[in-house]
Amino acid sequence: PKGCGAELCARFLQAANTPWLQLTDYGQLVTAPMDVLEQVRDGVLYLNDIAELNKTEQKGLLLLITKADKYNVRVVCATSENLPKLQAEGLFDHNLLQILSAVSLRVPALEEHKEDIPDLAVAIANLQFELSSVPYCEFDIAALNALRNASWPGDIAQLDSVIRNLIQTSLGEKITLDDVQRVLNQFGEAPQIVEAKVATSPHHENVLSDAHFELPLREARDAFERLYFAYHMKNVGGNMSKLAELAGLERTHLYRKLKQLDIKIK
Repeated sequence: PKGCGAELCARFLQAANTPWLQLTDYGQLVTAPMDVLEQVRDGVLYLNDIAELNKTEQKGLLLLITKADKYNVRVVCATSENLPKLQAEGLFDHNLLQILSAVSLRVPALEEHKEDIPDLAVAIANLQFELSSVPYCEFDIAALNALRNASWPGDIAQLDSVIRNLIQTSLGEKITLDDVQRVLNQFGEAPQIVEAKVATSPHHENVLSDAHFELPLREARDAFERLYFAYHMKNVGGNMSKLAELAGLERTHLYRKLKQLDIKIK
């Protein structure tokens, strides 16, 4: 999907101290493809949405890819469109599609792995602190939870914009829940924040103990998630479809999460 962070993924293919070029003038694929390769020799060439290429530019990209090895260039192409469908409609070059299909990777939408949002937010923030003169500050737990619970129709590109805004406008020693709500309101995406409480009914008494709060965050989160899934699995009678719907996860993601937490499926 658009905005899912394909460029961030592509940057992991870039070796240290090597060139990176995001091609924005697709006309160069026609007029000077070898010059483009020379410019990024030993590095990574990234094209953001190849579905936008016209027929001539597609031919140029095909030529460029066939010559890339001579320049030790990795060519990474991204798209949010269904290229086989475009090819069937005569809108995308068959030979180019064959080459691109040899190695392909689906980048999931942020909504499919919302549990990663806190880590992504911290990673984006740390990168911005390195690139700017803004004083370093951390997120508090409530702020990270709010980011995780928010809706992200603009995917990771929107998350990136929100984090940049927070870094520039937060005045305290930490980025707080109030900061996150303020910025999300500007984007029209403020989530409903629900205060987390330990259940006190007889059926759930002492489910969470003080010892949980002494654990590192990741271990504490795993402990809570085990309780969360065990509770809902019992309520839905082990129905994985209902559990996935309740948890807001795809079934494949749910199975992976349960395996990660060592929860046995009956």
